[in-house]
Amino acid sequence: MKTFILAALIIVLGLQSIIAQPDPNLHSTKHLELLNKQIGALDTVDYTLIWRRAELMTRMPHAKTIKTREEKQFHKTIISDLSALIDNEVNLSDYKEVTIAHYYYTRGNYYASINNTSHAVSDYKIALKQDTLKKITKQLNFRLMDMYEYREKYDSAVYYCDQLIESQTEHTGLHCNCEDHKSLCIKKAEFLYKANKFDEVLEYLKELFKQSSKANNINESFCYLSKYRHYYSIIYPSELSKYSIDDLDEEIMNKIIDVMESLNTKVK
Repeated sequence: MKTFILAALIIVLGLQSIIAQPDPNLHSTKHLELLNKQIGALDTVDYTLIWRRAELMTRMPHAKTIKTREEKQFHKTIISDLSALIDNEVNLSDYKEVTIAHYYYTRGNYYASINNTSHAVSDYKIALKQDTLKKITKQLNFRLMDMYEYREKYDSAVYYCDQLIESQTEHTGLHCNCEDHKSLCIKKAEFLYKANKFDEVLEYLKELFKQSSKANNINESFCYLSKYRHYYSIIYPSELSKYSIDDLDEEIMNKIIDVMESLNTKVK
């Protein structure tokens, strides 16, 4: 009997704790209602409140999808608020160091979310020009690279991929052994191939291999070698006269052997 009562008590307490759990979105909803009242009650526009509302709304669930009428209206309100800040050239640098570039970047994200890619690209490019302090340049280059890949404009995607690679080079050096650097280089090779720049993609991967092997980055060396062979087999499935792949493989393998031997020497 005691066991039964104890079990029942645990179940009741468990249900109470579930019922008592606050809705994680409730605070944001209440905050949004308060901001709407504050903005509506003012005779003049308070752009700090407008930005706070836009910033808050971007973090709420309705901003994540665009299926219902309410969600669509949510997106329109965010874009409208950001447009008001842009049109009036409001610089809130004293408030969380928010600049006009941030408005264009955020609005671009919401144009992208409703599949208006031409407006998104336009906003991202303006944001790049406005971002004189280079606070969001990396994010913008990523977004532009993604947008142009989505639109299958691979020459432009290559350009923004290069910008990202160069910005990494400034901070970490050309031969940094990091996954981000390698993945960007592989991405650029993919864009070159999709842009039908077949000679360029092969020469690019060959050069990447030479650089990485010289820097003793064995993992990267094998990765670039693998990608080279992959693209070569697609581009020249039967014709081997333009590039002697056997000779190149021999050259590459000799380099790998040299690197491995030098590493073994260092270990000893």
